[in-house]
Formats: sequence, C-alpha cells, structure tokens
Amino acid sequence: MTTNDFNKSFCRFIDANPSVFHATKNVVDYLEQKGFTKLKENQPWSLKGGKGYFVTRNDSSIIAFVLPKKAKTQMPIRLVTSHLDSPAPRLKMRAIRESAGLTMLPIEIYGGTILNTWLDRPLGIAGRIFNHRTGAFTFFKREHAAVIPNLAIHLNRKCNEGEALNPQCDMAAIIDDDSTDCSLPALLNMEENEAIASELFLYDDAPAAIIGPSKSIINAPRLDNLTSAFAAMCAIADIQNTPEICISFFADNEEIGSRTPQGAESSFLKTIITRIMFALGGSLEDTYITLANSTFISADAAHALHPNHPEKHDPKYAPLMGYGVALKTNVSGRYCTTGPMLEKFIRLANENDIALQLFTNRADMPCGSTVGPTTAAELGMPGIDLGIPMLAMHSARETAALSDIHDLYELMRFYWK
Repeated sequence: MTTNDFNKSFCRFIDANPSVFHATKNVVDYLEQKGFTKLKENQPWSLKGGKGYFVTRNDSSIIAFVLPKKAKTQMPIRLVTSHLDSPAPRLKMRAIRESAGLTMLPIEIYGGTILNTWLDRPLGIAGRIFNHRTGAFTFFKREHAAVIPNLAIHLNRKCNEGEALNPQCDMAAIIDDDSTDCSLPALLNMEENEAIASELFLYDDAPAAIIGPSKSIINAPRLDNLTSAFAAMCAIADIQNTPEICISFFADNEEIGSRTPQGAESSFLKTIITRIMFALGGSLEDTYITLANSTFISADAAHALHPNHPEKHDPKYAPLMGYGVALKTNVSGRYCTTGPMLEKFIRLANENDIALQLFTNRADMPCGSTVGPTTAAELGMPGIDLGIPMLAMHSARETAALSDIHDLYELMRFYWK
C-alpha cells in the first residue's frame, strides 16, 4: 500500500466509524477480506498453522491472531494492543423531552472529553439498537441529526472567562422534530415494540480533513485511538510468514477504565491466549511459559507539543507532529514501558529507518494512562507504550500528522516480522 493510498484509506476508516460498534464491524470486515476466519468463544476451536483468526466480544472488542506455519506450544507471542472507543456524549433516551418547541436529547459523558468542543457543530447519532423479539441489534447512524447550542454572548458575558459547563444542564442536544411523541421509537421512525434498548452516541459528523499547503496534517474526530487501531489492523493483515504467534487486541472501554467484560481489564485476552495454546495441543503450563517468553506493544495517542503552550511539556520530552512515533515512559507505572523494551524499540527503529521520539510528562503534572499497564499486570509480559503525537486529545476533533500514522504502521509491521 502506497503512503497516499494509506492516508486515503485512513480517512475513509475514520468517516465510516462513528461508534465503537461500527469500528468493530469494519475491522471484522477488513480481516475477513484478508482471509481471516471468525471463531466463537462458545464453540470448540480447530486451528491451522499459517492461518489468521479473530474473535469478538460484545461486538465492540476484537482479538485477531496469525499463527506460524509450524505453530506449536510454548512459542512466544508478539502482541499489539489498541482500543476502538473514543470519548463522546451518550444519549439518555428515557430523558428525552420537549422544551421551547424543540426536542431535547439529554446526554451523559462517556470518557473524559473536552465539553466545549461539542458545541455549535452539526452532530450525528450513531450506535446500536436492540430488537426485543430476536435480541439482535441493528446499527444506527443518522447524519446532521442534532446540535448542542451555546448561550449567546449577549446572555452570558462571562463565556470567554473559562466558565465551566455542566453536562446535565448545559449539554442537552436539540433536534428539529415536530412529533409530540418523544419516545425512542418515534425519534428513530420505528414501531414501539421494535426497540427496548439502545447504545447511541453523538458524534462529529464532518468528514476527516487533510489540511495545510503540503496536505500533511489530518484534523478529524476519534483520532484517539482509531489511529492505532487502523495501523494495527493493516499491519496484522500484512503478515505472511511469522516465526512467532502474532496477536492484535482491539479493546473496548479504555476511555472508562477498561474494567468491563470486553475491556483490557477482563478475562478476554488471557482466555484467548490460553485457548490458542490448548488448540495447539498444549497445557496451562505451556500457556505460562509462552507468556513468560512474550512481549507486547500498547499503542495509544501521545501529547504533541502545543505551539501555543510549550510550557506544558518538559522541553527534552516534547514530541512534535510529523517527527515520528513517540515512545512513552512514566515512573509511576501509568505507562507499561520497561527499560529493555525501550532499548529494543530504539534499536528496531534505527535498523529500519523509522523516526522515534520520547515522551514523558512534566514532573509536576499528572499522567494519563493506557491499556498497557493493565495488560502487563494481567499477563506478566514486558511491554512498551507508544503512539502518534496529536493536539487536542479528547476534543470532538483532534489533529495529527499523517506521516506519523504511517510510521506507526511500519513500526508494527517490523515488530511482527
């Protein structure tokens, strides 16, 4: 895939995935097109060397893996973790009401988003809806569906003085709907008995934009963390001959702490690894030996140096957009990077001419986290946290350099080689 084709494909990936459920389906579709076989957790497995497989949980989390042609027990694993969810307002459907001649859609905040970035922009609604007769869900996506309006400056003279927003009082979205029935089915043009539950989110529905004279910068929603997921999806599908077991975990619920059945702090990953060993004729002892011989990448976004606020970074650990993947360290264990893994990846990048940078928070600022520390603790594997530098992380729209996304993809490819 050429760099230009890679960039165009990434933009299409962003636009096609307004929710974690859409992202999961599109990753699954891509893997199936590349010859991967779907497995189910509630059925026996029969695995063949040299083949690719994937498993889903909750239709919002995926584990894909490729086996060596001569797969056997106790073989080391090379694992890449990322996540498919992003911060967003989730609709509180039972609280829908009429006010001032408009239909109001109250929300609750999923993850830690920058609230004011959601105001005064066209918003879509996306997610899934469940059918009460079959239990099956249908995907839902409606563009240009709503807006969260600001209060005019004439009515709020202090709006430019950093006034805080209250999600309960200030963040209800509005839609132009003349129906007197504000129930979920009415708003979705469905019969009353067609939907008894939903997981619907607001999303910025303006398409991803490649900007700047050299077209090197992307401004788009959900870059955290669809950048890492896209790179991992493309890289694992490229694997042809591998001497080790290659696994990619596309997790859900990272933005709310990962403590869910489909998150990184669950049984999902360890169960799948154990079942791979059993399917290859191994035992629990073989699983433990495999884990002890394995390594992993935790791929998530990094904070780029903000040109308006350089004081927010330690100047010696301030990654720049367009200068390569950032390796992330934290003395308090908020990232999983170990010394040996840091040295290994610096060497890997140098050998393959891939640009790298280092990121560490200022000593007087708290650090965010990733699925890395949880994965390291659950599996006992040494890992490294890395990702592309971006601006306005957790905004409704974020900004990054396209070359960094391609560098991340290349780094994963060489890691899996």
